[in-house]
Amino acid sequence: MFNTPCDLADRGGFADPGGRSATQRRRRRNGSFAAWKMAVNAEIGRRAGLSADDLPDCCYRDWYEDGVSPKSAAGRALREAGADL
Repeated sequence: MFNTPCDLADRGGFADPGGRSATQRRRRRNGSFAAWKMAVNAEIGRRAGLSADDLPDCCYRDWYEDGVSPKSAAGRALREAGADL
């Protein structure tokens, strides 16, 4: 039996008010934004020898909320900065 709206949402009973998929909700519960951003920085460092702080501002938090992987986020950030890597 579902006891709360959150229980129901976690079981796919209705759409998440934030519009996130079950995978995105799981990722959000299993990892923090800080850990995700560290992984993005590591990937940017591996590809370009820089950190995210060296690049123009990007929508990192939105990408995290949307379930974008750190590797994909690093690629997006580098492309938005005009890097040809």
